[in-house]
Amino acid sequence: MPNLHHNTATVKYERIDGAVNSVKVTYVLITSGERDCAWVQWNDPKAGGDGWTSLTPEPSCYGIGMGETREVIIKAPAGHPLKVRLAAYHFDSVDVVHKDIAKL
Repeated sequence: MPNLHHNTATVKYERIDGAVNSVKVTYVLITSGERDCAWVQWNDPKAGGDGWTSLTPEPSCYGIGMGETREVIIKAPAGHPLKVRLAAYHFDSVDVVHKDIAKL
């Protein structure tokens, strides 16, 4: 089966002049596998739970790509590395898998 469990993401961002450990996310592109849902998260130091916050309001599901222009500023205290990751779950599993895609 083509594209089964194959998820991809691209995040475009700009550094914010004069701001320490801050970037502006300008675009997020996600393509999920045929039986998957996928989304992009960042390691938000203020997030509860697992410490990750989604960069898009909805996931990409069932092999459908989703591109969104975003104007989201993400920031963290000095010393906290900003990272984004691709997270996904497969409909034949209850596990969420993830992979870091960038250190900002």
